[in-house]
Amino acid sequence: MKKYILTLFAVIFIISCGQDNVYEIPTDANGNIIWTGVSSTTTTGISSIDNSFTVTATFATAKAGDVMKVELLQLQTPPEGGTTKQLLPLANTQKDVTVGSDLKASVTYTRDQANLKGVGDYVMVMFNGATDYAKQRVDMTNAMTVSKPTVSGKEIEVARTAEVAYFNVNVTPKEGTFTGNVEVKRKNGTNGTWIDVTGSPFSGATQPYLVPIAGTDFVIENDTMFYTFTATQGSYQEKIERTVIVRDPYFYLKKSATL
Repeated sequence: MKKYILTLFAVIFIISCGQDNVYEIPTDANGNIIWTGVSSTTTTGISSIDNSFTVTATFATAKAGDVMKVELLQLQTPPEGGTTKQLLPLANTQKDVTVGSDLKASVTYTRDQANLKGVGDYVMVMFNGATDYAKQRVDMTNAMTVSKPTVSGKEIEVARTAEVAYFNVNVTPKEGTFTGNVEVKRKNGTNGTWIDVTGSPFSGATQPYLVPIAGTDFVIENDTMFYTFTATQGSYQEKIERTVIVRDPYFYLKKSATL
């Protein structure tokens, strides 16, 4: 008896849902079910020397002409107080975007609008509409990479010899190509004086920039060299620091004998 009651209840529930169109399943002209996917997003991203970023959402259930409301969320201390930061709406970041015929919509924010001040900062870009929803996390990343000292593509330990090795420096912004320069300075020992490395500042389309280092750069009293690499593009900068400790060269002793 219980089995029949449960079956009857299920049938009534299905009929009720069908009458109310609560669970309306989209179909094509032939009555076939239209399976919809999940909205997706892409972003140009933003580096420490970029001014802005763009996020493009491709919607699964929205229609051309639909309006999406977009805003940014960022970790913030709640206005009512507390010490734990929460993802909260960022002031003055609300925008309306319209879904195109390709079911895509794009939005652009500057780093100032997104309150992105340094590498590691991030925001969540939220698209909300009556017909669909999407989100994208955007992190501020490094634009510059600096290798260890290398010779012929191989990393080496710097010895007190005249052999020259090179730091390989690449600067790759998310927006376009790098049009700024990289200033490189070094100082020998904690109390040394900062000086420009030969060739600094480095610029141009050809990368990596090859920054020289040799064992003869080190004075006898100090075995530690400090380097700063500062990439500048427009009003934005990124700085990377490196420390290199020189070693004494290996000497191979040869035995000799007297007859």
